[in-house]
Amino acid sequence: MAPLPVALVFLLCRWAALLCAARLIAATFSPKIRAQIRAHIVLHTILACFAFVGVLTFLNILTLNMWPPPFLDRRAQRAEIATRIQQAGGWSALQKDCNALTEQFRDSSFQWLRHDDTNILPHSLALLRPMEVRFYAPTIMGDFPEAPKVPVVQIQIFGLHRTGGRDIPYFGLVVICATNAGSYHPTPVRYGYQKVTDTIFEVY
Repeated sequence: MAPLPVALVFLLCRWAALLCAARLIAATFSPKIRAQIRAHIVLHTILACFAFVGVLTFLNILTLNMWPPPFLDRRAQRAEIATRIQQAGGWSALQKDCNALTEQFRDSSFQWLRHDDTNILPHSLALLRPMEVRFYAPTIMGDFPEAPKVPVVQIQIFGLHRTGGRDIPYFGLVVICATNAGSYHPTPVRYGYQKVTDTIFEVY
C-alpha cells in the first residue's frame, strides 16, 4: 500500500484537475479570467501539471498500487538481504553452503519451500529466510533449453502476488557452484540481474 503522503498528493492532483477544468471552461466565457491566466501563466502552468497527473489517476493509468517504484523496492530489498547475509557469515559462507548442497544432490534435485522445515537448509540459507530454494543437477535436466549447464542454486527471498493489491516484486540470488562457469549469466525474472561476487548474482 502506498504511504499516506503519496495518497494525499494523488488526491490533491485530482482536485487540481477539477479546478483546472473549471478555469478553462470559465475562461471561454470570461475575458477577465482569460486575463488572469495570462497574468499568472507560471502559476497556471504548475496547476496544469498537477491536473495532468490528476487526469491520469481518474483514468486509472496512474494508481497507488504503482508506489513505490521498482528501483525503490530493489534498494530496500538489497539492504535487507545485506543484513541477513552479514548475520549468516557473509557471501563466502553462503557459497560454501550452496556448494555443499549441490555436492549432496549432484545427481538429483533439491527444492525447499517456505512452509517446509528450515532445519533441512544449510545454516546460511536458513538465515536468509528464503521463500524458495531450488537446485536441479545439470545431469538430470538433459537438453532443456532454459536449464543452466552448470550447478546453480536458485534462492527466492522476496516476491508475492496480491489479488486486489500491490505485488511484492521478485528478488533473489543465484549461486553458481562450479569453477568452470565460464560466461554463464542468470535469466532475469523481470528487470535484470547484478553480479555480487564472481559466482553470486542478484536476480530481479
